[in-house]
Amino acid sequence: MTPEGQRILHGNLASTASMLCWATTFPVTELLLASWDPFLLAAARLTVAACFALLLLTLFGKPGELLTAPWASILPIGGFGLGTGVLLLTMGQAHANLVIVAIIGTAVPLVSAVFGVAQGRERVSPRLAFAILLAVSGGIVATGVFSERVAFRGGELLAMVSVVLWTWYSRASVDKLAMLSDLTKSTVNMLAGSAVIVTAALVAVGFGFVPLRFDLGTASLGQLGWLGAIAVCLSMLLWLKAARLIGVTIAAMHQNLVPFYVMAMALALGGRVETVQLVGGAMVVTGAVLAQWPVRRRV
Repeated sequence: MTPEGQRILHGNLASTASMLCWATTFPVTELLLASWDPFLLAAARLTVAACFALLLLTLFGKPGELLTAPWASILPIGGFGLGTGVLLLTMGQAHANLVIVAIIGTAVPLVSAVFGVAQGRERVSPRLAFAILLAVSGGIVATGVFSERVAFRGGELLAMVSVVLWTWYSRASVDKLAMLSDLTKSTVNMLAGSAVIVTAALVAVGFGFVPLRFDLGTASLGQLGWLGAIAVCLSMLLWLKAARLIGVTIAAMHQNLVPFYVMAMALALGGRVETVQLVGGAMVVTGAVLAQWPVRRRV
């Protein structure tokens, strides 16, 4: 396999693994929201993720990279882009159906393409536009949402804003933090995001805007540990690797399978797989492949 082929293969594998980890965010968050205030849960999950990333950085012998990192760029990227994005996503899920929130995430490749065009770095060819449309539609179809009545509850708008922030954070990380390894890049961004959300949470609780509602029981701590270490930290590490290798717009097409994964987890608890879900999954995969299929140039 050529180096280019290896890059594409590794990028797609990293993105697929990242989305599998990320998909667990929604059902686990749903469980924790029963006993946690969404603001405090967002702060807790990103803090756990940052601590786990810091542990990995230490185990790999790279903590010194924190001293040479460009913190002037990291603070707005990780603090505003990632931190605020995680907060809005958590609060959005608290006031919306988790499947609908997962579907909103399928807008990432479209938002990324818009950013790319606005920055003059990408050109949306008819083929890429069709691939994005196919992937987004597949993500929606895969949930089987058209066969059920799912009411909107207001948190969808917060989730949509979080998608825009997440996309900006991803592109900015690839462009402005290219000198850092994927692990260091993930760690510094999570540290910055955690610092911003924890500070905001302390202020909000101090002024009485947010109730001090949380649960430190064994089950809750276990779920929080998974949410921070696997669903957020590991997922983000793999995501930034994929974004670096194949670009945010292409890597984000795998995001369109997240609703399918979320539904599959629900099905694993006693449901069954329907044909419409298999069709939706096939549409997403086709869209991702179509977007990356090499173009033959005439000599």
